[in-house]
Amino acid sequence: MKTFLLSLLFAAMAAGQTVQGDIVNAATGAPLAGAHIIANVANGKPLIVKADAGGHFQLSAGTGPMFFLLIGYPGFLPASRGFQQSQAGADLRIALTPAAVIAGTIQDEDGFPVYQAQVEAVRYRLQHGRRVLSPAASTQSDDLGHYRLANLPAGRYWVRVSAFRLANWDRRYAPQYFPGGLQPDGTNRIEVQAGQERSVDIRMTKHDGVTIAGRVEMPSGAVVSTGPNWVELLTDRPGGQETTSSVPTSGGSFVIRHVPAGSYILRARAAGNYPPTTGDLVGEQKLEVGDADEPNVVVAMHQVQPVDVAGTVVMDDGSKPPPLYVTARSMMGPGVTAQTAEDGSFALKGLLWGHYELATIPSRLVDGKVVDGSPAYTISARLGEQEVLETGFDVEASSPGPLRITMSNRHIALTGSLTDDFGKPAADVTLAFVLNGAWTENVGNTDGHGVIHASVRQAGDYHIYVVPDQSSIDDEDYVEQHANDFPIIHLVDGANAPLVLRMPATQ
Repeated sequence: MKTFLLSLLFAAMAAGQTVQGDIVNAATGAPLAGAHIIANVANGKPLIVKADAGGHFQLSAGTGPMFFLLIGYPGFLPASRGFQQSQAGADLRIALTPAAVIAGTIQDEDGFPVYQAQVEAVRYRLQHGRRVLSPAASTQSDDLGHYRLANLPAGRYWVRVSAFRLANWDRRYAPQYFPGGLQPDGTNRIEVQAGQERSVDIRMTKHDGVTIAGRVEMPSGAVVSTGPNWVELLTDRPGGQETTSSVPTSGGSFVIRHVPAGSYILRARAAGNYPPTTGDLVGEQKLEVGDADEPNVVVAMHQVQPVDVAGTVVMDDGSKPPPLYVTARSMMGPGVTAQTAEDGSFALKGLLWGHYELATIPSRLVDGKVVDGSPAYTISARLGEQEVLETGFDVEASSPGPLRITMSNRHIALTGSLTDDFGKPAADVTLAFVLNGAWTENVGNTDGHGVIHASVRQAGDYHIYVVPDQSSIDDEDYVEQHANDFPIIHLVDGANAPLVLRMPATQ
């Protein structure tokens, strides 16, 4: 979804289109005076306007085939809207959904307030068909133990509490999920409705866990720093890693106590060097923790050296690839970006130790001139024999192999009509077309007359969803609840019959 919306942003380049409409409360229909509307105008400079006392706005957007708006208002979920050029000048109606709030107090086992705890509202979301645990909001508790998680989409959450900066906090207070325990298991979650504020008071409990002990093994001939090396215990779960505990080594040995069962990564690093730079010593060791102590863990260190990864961009139909920026985004520091040559070749230079994710961005500079971004999209990235487009890749002591990125220009255009449950045109509705759980690029919308303007990237059987706000597109609860709102449609390469869709009465 984000990539698609960015492509709309790049499409609106020069001033000329007049866009106007009304910003309203989705729950009541009342105007939202003072709402912020951001559009892209000439030379890529953002234009920001405010809605008037009646919630009305007017601005001049670009002359591209589509224009793109970002809308925000305190206490409401932000909205993103892309519109066809034919809708310029029409009266748009954009409804913002009231945000939910979870708030309360945090106490330790003895009833005392917990200060500066990290508090998150987390839930699983769907990312390229995979369940990934992700925070929707985060905050810290104050000196009275109060916390407030605001700007939440309606849905079901766990409240996760962890030590964060509490260096002297009893380590038996492991990160915990409420309602629940040490893991976000089961279906028992906190549910909030749009605009609702729920009070959830939390009492922490202690868990003894097990002890992890071992040593850090230095490479032969390595120069050891004068300070102690550090060993960190990180969670290894969908959605990313998080430091659970960090301890200094003593003579190369370390001990970490009160570790709950789960999947972890032990990371060893030189004192004061994070993220690591050239010449630093680092090491990692995966670890599965059960109900027994782990007394003899060895983490082998190696010296960080810059690594170059050469690559090539190709098109799936054999045509010439568009000019691109290829970025390897680091999880621990600045990433590396390279621009492709005319033949599609590129080189990511100076990658340091760590995990990287790939991104391709259309280059809008060709021979020094600004052009519209290419509609091409990435369908595969292979590093040697490994597919890394969704998973990313690791860099250690040597180059992991040549990188081959395959892109495509294929699009299947869709049209048709969408009506509400009374049979009237459903105007300014965003739709997602989902194939195998992949939301990200198959989106469209209806215009002021309920006419559908959309495209998908490949043939197949699609579920269709109305997207009321940005958060719903990857919320597994929303997917489950609305999977049968519309019949599954079968799309073929080339021309397809116009869609005739009617929203369910419960929508």
